[in-house]
Parts: sequence; C-alpha cells; structure tokens
Amino acid sequence: MKAKKVLGCLLGAILFAALGTTVSQAAPVYYPGTGHYYDAVPGTINWDNAKTAAESLSYLGTPGYLATVTSAGENDFIFYTMGGGNLNTYWLGGFQPNNSPEPNGNWQWVTGEPWNYSNWGYGEPNNWRNQNENALHYWAYPATWNDVGSKWTASGYVVEFPVPEPASLLLLASGLPGLIGLAKKKLF
Repeated sequence: MKAKKVLGCLLGAILFAALGTTVSQAAPVYYPGTGHYYDAVPGTINWDNAKTAAESLSYLGTPGYLATVTSAGENDFIFYTMGGGNLNTYWLGGFQPNNSPEPNGNWQWVTGEPWNYSNWGYGEPNNWRNQNENALHYWAYPATWNDVGSKWTASGYVVEFPVPEPASLLLLASGLPGLIGLAKKKLF
C-alpha cells in the first residue's frame, strides 16, 4: 500500500510540474496568431512588481512574463478579449532602460523581442513633465498605449505564456510509462 501511495505522489508531482499553475482570476486565453496564452491579473501594482509577479506565474508548465505586443492583431486580441476598457492602465512588458533618449528612444520588450510595432495614444510617448516615464501600459480606447513611470501604480497587468511546443509535451508523455515502470521496480 505504501508503494502505491508513493507512486501516486510521484505521478501527481509530475503532472503538476507539467501542467503548471496560475493564480490569476480566470483561465488564460489562447491567441492563435502567436500560439501564446494571455491573462489579465487585476490589482493595484507598480511595473517592477508586476514584472516580478508575471514571471512567477506559469501555465501549462511554461513561465509567464509581462505581455509583449508585437502586432495590431495581438494588441486588439489582448485588449478586447481581456476586458477592453477594464484594461485601462494595465501594465505591458515594454520599458525604456535608464538614460534612454526621451520621449521615444530605445523602447524594449522584457523578452528582448524586436520593437517593431507600437500603438501609442495621441501625443504619446511624451515623458510628461520629465517624470521619467519609462514603462508601458494600456491607456484607453482603442487599445492605445501610454508611457508612465514604473513606480506609478496601475490597475493590474497582462501576463503572456508561450506554450510549449507540442513535441515537448509528447516527449514528456512518452517518458511517463518508463518513469512509472522504474518506480514500480524500485518500490516493489
């Protein structure tokens, strides 16, 4: 009986690690245009803490990060699927490193992806009143962006989860019978 309990715990741990968890309000939503999942996490939070929180979440065994929006289709999908105007002031994964030329110089994504697309609101980015506006959030309809200081508190953040390649999941699944057989040999 003890061997079956140990085997059950082993299988549970493997499945937990493979599938991952998330602590946001709803299940992440899949966007075929990128092959990634997205989730909106509400709560008053600054950009630095949102970045850390997003990186601590996982879904389907894959760690998340603040969403990097690299096309109009992805931008519209995230904004309108995740809540439209309710995403006003939600953090995204764009930032300006210290000492970047203001207001529009050297914007980057947290993942290092090329900054080839932007959807700034009218007059943005503007480094308003020289406030060191170095972080990106949704601003207003229609899904536009604003630069704001990273210490400012927003209403939440959008996390992106790149899904594992199907081949990786297949490889994991094909190895489970061998793991189970090995555990049975050692326990019985």
